[in-house]
Amino acid sequence: MDNIFHSHAELKSEELAGIINRFPIFYIKNCNLNNLNLSEQYRIEGNEFYRKSDMLNALISFNKSLCFSPTGSEKLSLAFANRSAVFLDLKRYEECLQNIRWAREYNYPQDRLEKLLEREEK
Repeated sequence: MDNIFHSHAELKSEELAGIINRFPIFYIKNCNLNNLNLSEQYRIEGNEFYRKSDMLNALISFNKSLCFSPTGSEKLSLAFANRSAVFLDLKRYEECLQNIRWAREYNYPQDRLEKLLEREEK
């Protein structure tokens, strides 16, 4: 599935919304593939895409991070938190709030909680 998205970094927000609505992979909660290194690698990759405002590839990378995060791990909560930022930027507020809830449910680090709470208030 990755290869069909690589050339679409400049999608308009309405096009991206259409893709999100058609592909349930964007709602991945956890695949439980249990590889902390890959989880972190994909989360960092997602952060790089996010900084470049490439929301589609950021979302794909954060989903990959979720897939490789062991259930209950801090990596899982961080990936949910990162994905919530993407959804907020895309004005997908329900998805943003759901990902914030999942981040908190999976033990989001207390020292970063203020940032997450601020996002929740927006």
